[in-house]
Amino acid sequence: MLVRDMGIHGTRPFLLFVLLLLLRACFSVNADDTFTKGQPPLSVINNDSISSKNGRFELGFFEREDGNLVLLGASSKKPFWSTNLQNLPSNSTEAALLDDGNLVLRDRSDLSTIFWESFDYPTDTWLPGVKLGIDKTGKEPKQLISWKNSEDPSPGLFSCSMRINPNGSSEYIFEWNRSQVYWSSGVWNGESFAFIPEMRLNYVFNISFVSNENESYMSYNSSIMSICFLDSTGQFKAITWLPASEPWVLWAQPKSLSDVYALCGSFGICY
Repeated sequence: MLVRDMGIHGTRPFLLFVLLLLLRACFSVNADDTFTKGQPPLSVINNDSISSKNGRFELGFFEREDGNLVLLGASSKKPFWSTNLQNLPSNSTEAALLDDGNLVLRDRSDLSTIFWESFDYPTDTWLPGVKLGIDKTGKEPKQLISWKNSEDPSPGLFSCSMRINPNGSSEYIFEWNRSQVYWSSGVWNGESFAFIPEMRLNYVFNISFVSNENESYMSYNSSIMSICFLDSTGQFKAITWLPASEPWVLWAQPKSLSDVYALCGSFGICY
């Protein structure tokens, strides 16, 4: 979905949620949510795709002989992305787009066996169910990386990731060019992060923080209609729909663009 941020007061929040609401109506609800080896490849140009069972998510993709999923250029058929896994049991591997938007490769005979999932590789957007944090068993940490600009989805200069301090405390840091910290959530105190006390009000946030010997992460569920993302200006934004009060609630940090490192130049001020 190539709908990008247009500033805090732009049209992106409205478009994103309208699209989410209309996906069921716009997408074919007759499409299956799985695709197995041996079926004809799905073509984006022909609007072939897989859809989640609830009809909210849809994705066109292709499959190779080794069981990996491959995205192809519509005209050139040149592959430009693959799950790129080794030794997949291709005869029993299937792809499924789950109701939460997670695309998984799994064992068809045992659906609980997941070989690969897109939630392990978030981009600039934090979806409900994604564990944003650190896996202590050796897997890559899950972090957000901004787009290069509002029209270019290649990796930008800003990132958000969890940091575990020497004393064991956890916080989220926001970095420019993966090197210069320009904002921090503050450490977790058991109820909220030190610099986000509004988390305790629970009117915008519906967040769970988990820390154990295997992982430390933060996640949220879909009971509150919301979306969180790190935009191309380095601001983290959480947009929530609260029909009982103000229709749209926007939370953003840093609150001022001038606080984002190097965004306005060495001595500049953003307006």
